[in-house]
Amino acid sequence: MKKLKFTRVGDDFFDESIGAYLDLNAFLVSSSDSQPGQPCPPQLLDRLRRGSASWEDLECVETKHADDQQAQRAVRQGAASVGPVALHRYADMLGKVGGDGAVSLLTQALGQLLSHSSEFDHEARLASLAIAKNLLVLNPESVEAAECLARDIADTSSPVHYVALEIARETAGRLSALRTDAMRVLRSSVEQVFAEGEDDDELFVLASPIIAVFKSPREFVEEIYPRWRGLLQRDISGAAIAAWHYPMASALQLFADLLARLPLEDDLVHRLNVAELLCALMPDQHLEAILRAGLAHASPSTRLQALSILKEVQSDWPVKLAREALKSEPEPMLLEWLEKIAARTPEPPTRVR
Repeated sequence: MKKLKFTRVGDDFFDESIGAYLDLNAFLVSSSDSQPGQPCPPQLLDRLRRGSASWEDLECVETKHADDQQAQRAVRQGAASVGPVALHRYADMLGKVGGDGAVSLLTQALGQLLSHSSEFDHEARLASLAIAKNLLVLNPESVEAAECLARDIADTSSPVHYVALEIARETAGRLSALRTDAMRVLRSSVEQVFAEGEDDDELFVLASPIIAVFKSPREFVEEIYPRWRGLLQRDISGAAIAAWHYPMASALQLFADLLARLPLEDDLVHRLNVAELLCALMPDQHLEAILRAGLAHASPSTRLQALSILKEVQSDWPVKLAREALKSEPEPMLLEWLEKIAARTPEPPTRVR
């Protein structure tokens, strides 16, 4: 897993190692209380219907207006009015709202993309994967969608190979119990690349949870656990991500292994990565020590990560910790959230995710 290095750019942080932005505004929106029952504003409804809604518009619909039937109809109308590549923007919301014609629309768009797009057309390939993912949500028996994912899973040189694996991991975990032909297509493609990539840690993190859902507990212990233990010694963040996506019956022992290994980890970012996933299982004193170090770190992105964990902890000690961090935090947007945590009324020490 890559170690990230961030530089401040305006209100964003630029990740120098992979050339990506961490948007503070997006963090603050996603951190706010979701109210999916609010009525959708007329201007937003109009953009949805015309197919001109932006990614931000669709995120707003998901977080604030997902239960609004007018918004749901507008999503279906807008999705039907755009081309296959532009459908990428609407695919996730269409997968959530479903409704008449949604499956046929996604199926038709996927067929057009697969028959006409070039292997070098990165945007079209990303669109096809997004459509395939949501088609499987609405129709778990869609072999066409599974074959689309399998194409980029099998092609390890594909620029969207890891994107396809990540979607397959999410899909397999949700739909594996159905044992459809589509799931068998996905399983076959993943097992092939998994067998060929024994030394690829990133591949293991993405592929082993897919393999695990088809394994008995004994097979998991014999075939996957030894490789996971090796990964734990090299990359605790990757091991935590993999464990988080394993079936719960297999993951419980791995969580214990992670927590036992955590005090030996020197890298604060890795400790925060594990804490982000397993905070509900960590003793308060250990979690508090990690978050205290994170909030005092020189990197604003590290402080942001620590804050994103701290705001989810419902107990009394986060209030005290936030008040301490307020004294030295220079970033106005982080100050805003520290102030919200510091203003909480202390509660009994219970923790929710």
